[in-house]
Amino acid sequence: MKYIITESKLKEMLKNIAGVDLTGKIDIVTSTYDLPMEFDNVMTPTVLRTYLNHFGPMFIIRGPNKTFLYRNQSGRVVIADSNDRTYSESSLMRHLGIPPMGLSVDDVINTYYEE
Repeated sequence: MKYIITESKLKEMLKNIAGVDLTGKIDIVTSTYDLPMEFDNVMTPTVLRTYLNHFGPMFIIRGPNKTFLYRNQSGRVVIADSNDRTYSESSLMRHLGIPPMGLSVDDVINTYYEE
């Protein structure tokens, strides 16, 4: 039997089960002005523009203790913090407090990112 979970139900489930609420903590990066200053040592404006032109938008995800930069480069996920450490999707989910539920970071972004 399949269950269909809507965005609002997923938000409610993550909040009730894991105590996670990322509302307002995910922002899109579409220009050099959107990237927080803490990432200035990680990525220059020229490199950022190159990535944005080739792979589309990036996302800033604010966790409880760290801020992460997430980008999906044509199926290859790259996640880094402001110290230029890279993370796997499962590691990022642990940092955010999301238990293994079969969700991807893209699922979380689609649920919490508000345009």
